[in-house]
Amino acid sequence: MGFGVGSTTLGFGWSTGYVYFTLARARRVVFRGRLQPGDGEGHRAPSPRALGRGAIPGMSVEFVDASKQLPMVYRNTIANMMAEAEAQNGIFAADEITSACTERRGGANSRTRS
Repeated sequence: MGFGVGSTTLGFGWSTGYVYFTLARARRVVFRGRLQPGDGEGHRAPSPRALGRGAIPGMSVEFVDASKQLPMVYRNTIANMMAEAEAQNGIFAADEITSACTERRGGANSRTRS
């Protein structure tokens, strides 16, 4: 996970090897039901307005695909849209769809590290 830091925090990190931060409050969003014809990645993303005023800024948002129907491209788009909602991060819980995508791409450990 990446997050922005200011010059003071960066200097402290360089000099000590540590960066301290407060863990974000967490919110879980569960997708249920069926996709409708014509639904695209952005159509399934919850709008910050729908979750309530001030519900997402600074939070860690975990998404759960209860129906196991959202393909990875949809999941990536929805998670990335959380930056627009000022969330600290957005992530989908790993499941069978995640594992199948990883396998199709050669597995999690397929790259050689130097």
